[in-house]
Amino acid sequence: MNLISRMLKFLITFFLALCIISCEKNLSPNIVLIMVDDLNDYTEVFNGHPQAKTPNIKKLANSGISFLKAYTNDPMCGPSRASMIMGVYPHNSSNFWQESWLKNEVLANTKTMMEKFKENGYNVVGSGKILHHHSPEIWTEFEHRADYGPVLYKGERKKGKRGVAHPDVPEPFSSIGQIDGSYGPFRKLRSFEKINEQLSWAYGGSRGYKEFKYNSEEDRDLTPDEINAKWAEDKLT
Repeated sequence: MNLISRMLKFLITFFLALCIISCEKNLSPNIVLIMVDDLNDYTEVFNGHPQAKTPNIKKLANSGISFLKAYTNDPMCGPSRASMIMGVYPHNSSNFWQESWLKNEVLANTKTMMEKFKENGYNVVGSGKILHHHSPEIWTEFEHRADYGPVLYKGERKKGKRGVAHPDVPEPFSSIGQIDGSYGPFRKLRSFEKINEQLSWAYGGSRGYKEFKYNSEEDRDLTPDEINAKWAEDKLT
């Protein structure tokens, strides 16, 4: 009886162990991908620009592995993102500029990283600027389209009307326009306004050119990056 009891205990323990091992093998790790436009080497991690205070990026870098030499498959935003997400070199896809990857014969017939994760049982959710041209079908859920705002507008804000450069940006750089010519601090705009001219901060087209309210650092709307970060935090907790 003792022998049978011991055998039963052994078999139960053995099968439980098999179940635990099997369950552990089926557990898929959560994967978080953070993509940043034009981060450069300004951050504290790389002893960058003295005006760039980036304690959170520094903390993240110190918790893992940092690559001190970075390489890109293409020096342009759109093709470099497409190359990374689809694993195809630009010289193989001929996608070198800002043409939509959805219209590129090679890339349009290549599965994205997101689709491969979905095929392996993942819920793939995203927000913000991941690929330069949006395709909702590759995601399980996608929250906010890319928004380059807040940018400055003169007069009426509407679809098709471009914003202007930040008032603090001098020529010739201000001629670049609303995005690359808008590196500067948020400020009250009253001092910049001229007679019969109304200036306002506004979000981009993905948020319907809604006004971005700014009175002070303590009294302002969230930037698109902050909105995406808040959404991601809520999603992960």
